[in-house]
Amino acid sequence: MDNNPNLVGHVGQFDAYEGGVCNFMEWIGSGGQIEILDDEGNANITTDKNQESMEFLSGLIQPRFQNLSATDAVIPRTALTMDEGSSNSVWLAGNAICMRQWPFAYDLTKATNDLNATDGSGNYTQFGITRMPIKSGATNAKSSVVGGAVLSVSTYSNNKQEAFNLIRYLGDQDAQEYELTSTANFPALKSVFSNPPSGYEWITDFASAAQSTLSRPVHPKYSQMSTQIADGFSSLLSGAKNVSTSLAEMEEDVNEIIAGGATETGGIPGYPVGLIAVASLFSIGIMVAIMKKKH
Repeated sequence: MDNNPNLVGHVGQFDAYEGGVCNFMEWIGSGGQIEILDDEGNANITTDKNQESMEFLSGLIQPRFQNLSATDAVIPRTALTMDEGSSNSVWLAGNAICMRQWPFAYDLTKATNDLNATDGSGNYTQFGITRMPIKSGATNAKSSVVGGAVLSVSTYSNNKQEAFNLIRYLGDQDAQEYELTSTANFPALKSVFSNPPSGYEWITDFASAAQSTLSRPVHPKYSQMSTQIADGFSSLLSGAKNVSTSLAEMEEDVNEIIAGGATETGGIPGYPVGLIAVASLFSIGIMVAIMKKKH
């Protein structure tokens, strides 16, 4: 690992897209702000907590025109355009010490020869997982965002019973265990967390976290908000705009969306009117893979 010229400290999903919004919410949530809408439904983004969280994060990113190894930065500038796939590619190549990722990366890591050595008892010796950290001393902090994989039945469906039957099937014990063992997707059932299939005992560490994740803004205009948040977060991380300016513009843009135009329908996680059932089958963005050593 010490002799790897491509090694970086941390990668995540920092591109200007929905995954970037998840990363933004996790970073501010880890600092103690778990909502960006206040009790009256207005944007509340330019807070001291958010300023501090974003200043800390931006300080971890490689400055322009400087070699990463010559700075105190741990996040390469290339990470500013990374999504799930590209960040995972850096990790699987053995070029990142830490990665923020969704649980699907666990099975992909197990299948990678350079990372999947064990101690002979089935315990992996070259990587591990843990919850994403929160700021020391922060109150009411949460650092993992609920992902969008809900099953619902439309009010306008002509096959409501069949749809309900499918949801029941996909939400039962066998199906939830299969989701876990085939794609490493977190189950929605407490019973699977408490008694997981062999080889997946690690998910028991996340049972409590599954009950305390934070949500992206639940709002009928969320899809519009998401675009503005993603762009503002990207500008902030790149240094194109400073933290205070980026947060102020983000707040202004979100408030303009809330105040104007007709209500949109559709989108997750701002569930629209017209859904008569929602099953909570979801993935949880709480995986941080930590490399312990490399050949």
